[in-house]
Amino acid sequence: MKLRPLFAAAAVLLACAATMLGTGRADAASVAPTAQAWWYVANNGGPAAPAPGVAARDMLVAGSKGDQSIPSAGKAGAPSPFSSVGDKGAATALAAVRYAIPAGQAVDRLVLKFDSSAQSSVSMAACRITGGDFKVEQGGPWSDVPPYDCTTPSLGSLTPDGAAVQFTDVGGLASGSVLSVVIVPQYAAYDILLPPGPDSLVLRTAPAPYDPGSAPPPLAPIDNGVAASDALPPSLSVAPVITVPPPPVPAMPQSSPAPAPATPQTPPTTRRVQPAVAIPGLDDARARVAAALGLAAMLAAFAWMAAGDAPRLRRLLAARLAGPGVTLPEPVLTRGVGRFRRERTGRPPEV
Repeated sequence: MKLRPLFAAAAVLLACAATMLGTGRADAASVAPTAQAWWYVANNGGPAAPAPGVAARDMLVAGSKGDQSIPSAGKAGAPSPFSSVGDKGAATALAAVRYAIPAGQAVDRLVLKFDSSAQSSVSMAACRITGGDFKVEQGGPWSDVPPYDCTTPSLGSLTPDGAAVQFTDVGGLASGSVLSVVIVPQYAAYDILLPPGPDSLVLRTAPAPYDPGSAPPPLAPIDNGVAASDALPPSLSVAPVITVPPPPVPAMPQSSPAPAPATPQTPPTTRRVQPAVAIPGLDDARARVAAALGLAAMLAAFAWMAAGDAPRLRRLLAARLAGPGVTLPEPVLTRGVGRFRRERTGRPPEV
């Protein structure tokens, strides 16, 4: 019964989270591509060579080193079949997609789904197409691959569920309102991608362009007619300036044959003197009275212990410290030291 409120609270939280997630998906805009294609290295311009496992509208990205473009006439070009095949092979299939970005929107990410189960790794990149529009074809000739530039590619990564590859920074490859990219393999890859749907290119609201005229004007100084010295509180008033005259110059004796050259007058020296701050005297009368009373109490206690029955006082203190219900043995009064110690029968003699 006690766990029922906890289950109810958890259900409410899950419902809120589902509502928030559902709202986020509904608000996120996305578009479908205006064109898609892929090219196969085995197609030399004749009849299309079949690729294993690729359906009619699927796209294939296979091989490796697809991001190593070959310069052609000063521009980046598509890779041809490499003459030397290393451990990682060579690019054998490339895909391409083209999107029109709506006004007021910016590219958030490109998501391309796999045609099979979730993948554990992915090695693909998106590169900007530099040769204009490409020919829409499936498994087209290798010579139809448009020129592209992989100088700054957008690297692909798996989505959290592993069912698709996403390019989160592909928006930097857009040219105006058009995003046209080639999907190339980086390392050994053979990935079959489903036809991109209307949710493949996720968009977000583009930020407003900067308008210098919209900046707020600088703040003007406030003139309220009050002088700066008048606005200061009395405790921060400017200290008066006291002029100290120079010391007098002694007169020359009359017997001097020639008058001494005139001494140049020293200009008056100004020195800023800070006003003295009066510190009120400390009234420690109460402290003196308390100290005197404490000393008198200590002296009275010492005199009472010296003149009275010290063993009785110690016994009373021991009983107080021992607590209620504790009986202490009566002390044995003794006198003397060591083997001369004897039991005392009377009051000690007065000194």
